[in-house]
Amino acid sequence: MSNLSFNEFNEGTFDQWLHLVKKELGERALESIDWEVEDGVVIGPYQTEANQDFSIGYVPTQEQYQVVTHPDPREWNRIALESLMGGTNALGIDCALLVPEALPIILAGIEVKYISVHFVNMTHAEAWVHAYIEYLDSVAIERTSLKGSFELIDVTMGLDDAKKWYKLARSHFPNYRIFSIDATRVHENGGSIVQELAWALSAGHEHLQRLLDTSIPIDDASACLQFNFSIGSSYFAQIAKIRAFRWMWKRIIEAYKPEHDCSVHTYIQASTSRYLQTAKDKHTNLLRATTQAMSAYIGGANSIGVLPYNVWQSSTDELSLRWARNIQQLLLEEGYFAQHRTAADGSFYIEELTGRYVKAAWELFQKLDAESANSGIVAAQVQLDSAVAEHARKQEDLVREGKRIIVGVNRYVNKTDSAVVDAGAQTFSAPFEKA
Repeated sequence: MSNLSFNEFNEGTFDQWLHLVKKELGERALESIDWEVEDGVVIGPYQTEANQDFSIGYVPTQEQYQVVTHPDPREWNRIALESLMGGTNALGIDCALLVPEALPIILAGIEVKYISVHFVNMTHAEAWVHAYIEYLDSVAIERTSLKGSFELIDVTMGLDDAKKWYKLARSHFPNYRIFSIDATRVHENGGSIVQELAWALSAGHEHLQRLLDTSIPIDDASACLQFNFSIGSSYFAQIAKIRAFRWMWKRIIEAYKPEHDCSVHTYIQASTSRYLQTAKDKHTNLLRATTQAMSAYIGGANSIGVLPYNVWQSSTDELSLRWARNIQQLLLEEGYFAQHRTAADGSFYIEELTGRYVKAAWELFQKLDAESANSGIVAAQVQLDSAVAEHARKQEDLVREGKRIIVGVNRYVNKTDSAVVDAGAQTFSAPFEKA
């Protein structure tokens, strides 16, 4: 191996590539092989230079994250301990199915000092914080060094409530992120990448301004926020999505002149897509989840969660949870995905695609931000939701016409799989699988 040499491979030029491509295309125009990623975002197959470097010189710290969903506190605890033994280092507590008073049972035997704990689907946020404080005091655990988040998703919160929530949560948990901007809602309803990015920027800016209006410094306000994204199946586009968001959010924070350089960075929690799962052929869903997780790692997400292959069902089994964990273990232990440093840097193709997303998403963000300033964030959300629904309808039409392929649905269907779609699956492929 020490004598390995690539001298036998001749260096090819763009002109040589172009000559061969035109020969293959014949009468067709060169532009016919451009890739229309989505409406308004088109990129050619060969990039010879990058007009801009979208790296922000930031190496994320990855969490192997798994949300445990179970209404029984003891069963939740058992499954969570199994998840930790299986390699996760970050747990999500689905608060919608549990009560704060059950925290001593939920966290029994779990060393919260060494992992991250995320409280998701919070409807009674203050009650959960108080219960967590009480539990930690009872087991003599120092709160100030703990990591995690209280995923409070409320874009309509008033100034007084925001200030009260900030004082409670951050005074007891200074390393916790206490506001979550949920871009997954756009993806899971059929929105485009541009719409995801624009909503994350708009809702994030709304939260930021609210905190600044309560006299919270920009550096502290920035540290409070967490952005949640779903990762789709378009490999390079999803890498570019995360990079584009980091770069645009950096621009927003810089406008407020933070004191600390690190304030321009933000925390991104990425999960594989529920919306793009299919009922037929679980193995295809596992493959989808693998490439989606790879995009999240290379794009630079801080925390990555692989959803079970059957998360579209009303309930999932422990085998599917284990397989989800194993996907990340394979990527980390055998693919060394946690050891890279900004692996996408220097790729002309990804940089160019990132630039296309930055341009398109920034334009839409400005429109949403203006609507939010004039009529409120709810009006901006309504405006976006209408556009998301229209985008989803267009994508469904493409599937019906055979112009968009979904493996296992309208191409390469596994006829031996007897799985039946849940009535409430709400996945992209569900209408076609029910037919």
